[in-house]
Amino acid sequence: MLGCLVLLLTACEPGEATPRAALSAPPSDPLAQPLTRAARADGGPALVITGASPAALERFSRALADEPALGLDPLAYRPFVAPELHWFDGALRPAAGRPVVVRGEDPVLKDSFLIDLIAVDAADGPRYVLHPLAGVATPTPSPVDPEMLLIERELALFAVDVAAGRVQHLGDPEARRAALAVATDVPLVDEGPAVVWARAPQWSPDGAQIAFLTTRGGDPTVPELWVHTLERGDERRISAPGVQVRLLGWHGDDALVVEELDDPTRPRLAVIDVDRGGLRPLADGAVIGRVGDAVVLASGPPERVRVQFYDLSAGTGAEVTALRPGELLRSWQADLSDDGSRLVLDLIDAEGRESLLVADHDGESVRVPLPGPGQLAGPPVWLGERLLVPLADLAAGTTTTHLIAAP
Repeated sequence: MLGCLVLLLTACEPGEATPRAALSAPPSDPLAQPLTRAARADGGPALVITGASPAALERFSRALADEPALGLDPLAYRPFVAPELHWFDGALRPAAGRPVVVRGEDPVLKDSFLIDLIAVDAADGPRYVLHPLAGVATPTPSPVDPEMLLIERELALFAVDVAAGRVQHLGDPEARRAALAVATDVPLVDEGPAVVWARAPQWSPDGAQIAFLTTRGGDPTVPELWVHTLERGDERRISAPGVQVRLLGWHGDDALVVEELDDPTRPRLAVIDVDRGGLRPLADGAVIGRVGDAVVLASGPPERVRVQFYDLSAGTGAEVTALRPGELLRSWQADLSDDGSRLVLDLIDAEGRESLLVADHDGESVRVPLPGPGQLAGPPVWLGERLLVPLADLAAGTTTTHLIAAP
């Protein structure tokens, strides 16, 4: 979502080898981060999204000043004009979006809230993306119903039925109310409340269950893995008490892919059986990327990192590359192509020079210099067979985003 941001568009013809700037923003209105994309599973057209621009935030502030009711009475609220979006199907093209507002009620906090969405009509059905000024976490669409969304708000989960305009609080509101009533705030403001009721949700592949992390077990430092079943409305813990995990998603119909953090120096990929419980380790390493059954692991000390692909379906791993002496992973993130066969990493060397590393399953890797002056303003992402690379030139005060051919 390019929140009311005026963009200059330069066409990139399919097969063009020379990197050219695809998006640019004037120095006074830098391109917001992060850049994301929403692509079909079959590798079809991708929707390019960014956050709101400073100009959009300024207009929003002026609107509230001119019409105070917009900020005080949800029933008097009027949606923002949909910002500009872009599709990628060989070239970046503008896409039309329409604003959608869904109103919800929190039965525990006793307040009303609004979810600002933008509806985009695609060949494979409607897509809903969050308006950059919405003020809630990015919604996650159900894998079986694009009009059923999952959002996090005030440490709770809500299911949003866009077609019906209905918002449902997930879980037992009385239990959440009791937990929040006895929770005490920790001394450090940035640490947040001592009880996290639900966060980091993930739909099951059939859209019937939702896995999430919670500290309702009592220890605010050890999130536990729970599952909510939509049909019954019940929730239950599936991880063992005291075992700290980070939720990555689902693998198959009944297993969760998690990262065990009981030893912070040696994280590992593991699965938990949803029906019977029990954690089964798969491979050592920090998970820095995943698409489908393809997982990217990084292991070793920061100055000698080794990167490998791990195939969940086959249960095997293959080393992709080892960083050179002096090289470090800049963001510890790997973006994978839609089919999971290639990855891109952002690197930085001992002299502070940044570059990209593109690698595939066969262990072939190529280091690619940045496509323009400046430094990376965010991690690069795949867009079809190309890379979208945001750069910020602090000396010139400019921000540009480049669409480049991947080697």
